[in-house]
Amino acid sequence: MVSDIALLALSFVASFFTTFFLTPIVSRELVRVGIVGRDMQKKNRPVLAEMGGLSVVAGIVLGISVAIALAKNAYPLEILFGALASILVVSIVGIVDDLFQLPQLAKAFLPVLGALPLMALREGARTVSLPLFGAVDFGLLYPLLLIPLGITGAANATNILAGLNGLEAGLGAVMHGTVFLVSLLVFSSQPESLYSALISGIVFFSLLAFLKFNIFPAKTFPGDIGTLVIGGSLAVSVIIGNLERVGVILIFPYFIELFLKARTKFKGTSFGLLQRDGTLSAPKGFPQSLTHVVMKAGRLTELQVVLIILLVEAFFGALAILSVL
Repeated sequence: MVSDIALLALSFVASFFTTFFLTPIVSRELVRVGIVGRDMQKKNRPVLAEMGGLSVVAGIVLGISVAIALAKNAYPLEILFGALASILVVSIVGIVDDLFQLPQLAKAFLPVLGALPLMALREGARTVSLPLFGAVDFGLLYPLLLIPLGITGAANATNILAGLNGLEAGLGAVMHGTVFLVSLLVFSSQPESLYSALISGIVFFSLLAFLKFNIFPAKTFPGDIGTLVIGGSLAVSVIIGNLERVGVILIFPYFIELFLKARTKFKGTSFGLLQRDGTLSAPKGFPQSLTHVVMKAGRLTELQVVLIILLVEAFFGALAILSVL
C-alpha cells in the first residue's frame, strides 16, 4: 500500500511524461495522415496537427491507470473506474467530431453520454453548495439531471473559447490546478476530495506537458478531443469531490463567452485580425469573444492576449479558493 502523497506523485509523473513524449510523435503522425488545421493568426498560416489532444488523453488515462494499480484495496476503485470511463466517453465524442465535423446540436448533447458512468455509481453528494444560493438539496435531480448537465455543459463550454495558441490548454491548466489546490485545502473535512485532487492533478500535469508544444508559437492544436476533455474532466473532478461550487466559479468566464457567441448565433470566432507589427486587432462592432474584448484594450500580440485571459481565469481561481476558506 502506498501513501496518499506517493499515489498522487507517481500518477502525476506518469501523466506528465506520457503527454510530453507522445505529443511530438502523435503530431508528426497526424500531419503525415493529413489530420491538420491552419494557424489562422500567423502571417503564412502554417499547417499544424489538429488532434494533438490525443496525447493529453493518453497522459490522463495512464495517470489514472497508475493510480488504480497502486491503490489496490486502499480506496474504492469504482470511483476511479467511473471517472476514467466518463473521460474516455467524452474523448470518443471529441475524436468523432474532429474526424467527421458533427452538427452543432449533436456536439452539444453527445458529451452527456460521459455522465452515464457517474450516474450509475450515483456519485456526488445530492446537497450542493452553490454561490449566492448556499446549500441546495437536489435529491434525485442530482444524478438524473445535474451530473449530465454538468458534464455536457462543461465540455461544451471549454470548446467555445478557443482558437489562439495555448488558450484552451492554458485555461484548462489554470482550472484544474485550482481544483487540485482546493481539494487539498478541504481534504481534512471532505476526504472524498482526494479523488478530485487525483483527477485534477493528473489533467493539470498532462496539460502542462502539452503546453510545451501548444503555447505560442504552437506546434500542434488540441482539437475538439482536447477541448472537450478539458471541460469533461473538470466536471468529473468537481462531482466526485463534491466541489460543485468551485466548478461554477471557474466556469464563469465561459458564461460570458457563451453570451458573446450566442449574439452571433454561434457563427462568431475568437480570432483577431493580424496586423503588420504582429499584433491582433478585434473585428469591428460588438465583441464576438472574450479575446476581442482583450484585443480592444490595446495593441497586443497573440501571446499577450492569451496571457491576459489566463490571468482573468486565475482571478476566478482565486475566488474559488477563497470560497472554501
